[in-house]
Amino acid sequence: MKVKDFFVKRWYVLLVLALLLGTSMIVYADSSAPFGVHVIRNQAILMHEDAPIGTAEYWNTRNNFVVNLQLDTGWLVEKVQVYAGEDPPLELPVVKKGKPVPGKFPCVRELMGNSNTVMVLCSLKDELDLSWGGDQTRFIAMHGDLVKRDID
Repeated sequence: MKVKDFFVKRWYVLLVLALLLGTSMIVYADSSAPFGVHVIRNQAILMHEDAPIGTAEYWNTRNNFVVNLQLDTGWLVEKVQVYAGEDPPLELPVVKKGKPVPGKFPCVRELMGNSNTVMVLCSLKDELDLSWGGDQTRFIAMHGDLVKRDID
């Protein structure tokens, strides 16, 4: 009987080990994004007098709201203003002729240089008065002072 009990215990231990190793082998990891990072990037078409002149890509990190502007050849950015908040910008007291008034946006960046690609970082806490948690729906408005460069 002792020999039979020994073989039963041995097979039982081997079966438990196989189950433990088997379950750990079928777990897969997605390496496309680091753990805890879930960034959704949104895009908008930049318009000038009803004609597209580039794109804006925007997203937030833990501490900043980021706007990346890519303008078509011949356009330069001099100044960027950003609003992000819980209220639609057209319902705020900063409205003039149905549009948000430039200069009243909380995040303003004066830019130097001759680039048609610009990345702007606005502090969520200090400039936009936003924090994590609660309803994450936010309204976004951007305004830019652009210069059309003479290519000739």
